[in-house]
Amino acid sequence: RAVQSNPANSRSGAVKSGNNQIIQSGSSRQAVPSKISTSERGRSQSAVSRSVNENGNRSARETTGSSVSRSNRQGSNAYVSNDGREYRHQNDEVFKRDRYRIDYRDAESLRRSPDFIRVHNHYYNWYSRRHVRNVVVHHHYYRPLSIEIRRVRYPYRAPVHLDLCWTPYMHNRFIYYYPLRNNWNIRYGEYIETASSYEAANYAGTVRRVYGKVEEVYYAPEDRTYTLYFGAPFPYHDFSVVIPRDVAKSFNWSPSWYFEDEHVWVVGLIEMWEGKPEIVLHDEEQIRRY
Repeated sequence: RAVQSNPANSRSGAVKSGNNQIIQSGSSRQAVPSKISTSERGRSQSAVSRSVNENGNRSARETTGSSVSRSNRQGSNAYVSNDGREYRHQNDEVFKRDRYRIDYRDAESLRRSPDFIRVHNHYYNWYSRRHVRNVVVHHHYYRPLSIEIRRVRYPYRAPVHLDLCWTPYMHNRFIYYYPLRNNWNIRYGEYIETASSYEAANYAGTVRRVYGKVEEVYYAPEDRTYTLYFGAPFPYHDFSVVIPRDVAKSFNWSPSWYFEDEHVWVVGLIEMWEGKPEIVLHDEEQIRRY
């Protein structure tokens, strides 16, 4: 059926008539079919949805970094294990920055990479030549209460709870933190527990989030590291945290003033050094004041 256009009422727009759609713009007019078959519409929608899903999966694989297997996936604030279980976590809220190359399929390929070899050699050279602090101890001048008494009388204020989950992303990141470590006593999907610095010695060799109060901060110019002593000054401390100078300076121009007499929590691998538990940091995201 013909459609007559009125020049007085001419305007850009569309006028539908029967099975055709007439698009009128100025003096030119074009007829476009308005009806599309149901099968064609269904095929087009399925193609669009399939492309969206493929793009979404591709972007998820690119953003999640490395997965030990294709069935392990870490999305936004969630980790899906091999058996399909979903674990909610807050890893992205704590470890926000992506400074380490972690887009490796498994840990073996990561350890063979040039980036890891460079980090391993640097860490080994520092650890093998690590500065040992020696002080003259006068027990008659100062001797704190035993840890058993202080654990009961002076408990530390606990920090805000965080659900930190051990995922393939976290695993590859911690391999960079502690390149000399080969075996990790934690499975994918397990949550990183929080413990007081009084109890840190009981979790040696595991990954924990440890909290407490810093009583002394010591700087060693020999290896350019700051050491935080929890519970009591050296050598009566219960737990210590070693921070490289570059990492400590990122918080404040004076790390001693920033951390001393403050409540601090730190997440990392607990190791024993000269009979006392400690955590060596490599990133400012591993430590917080609270």
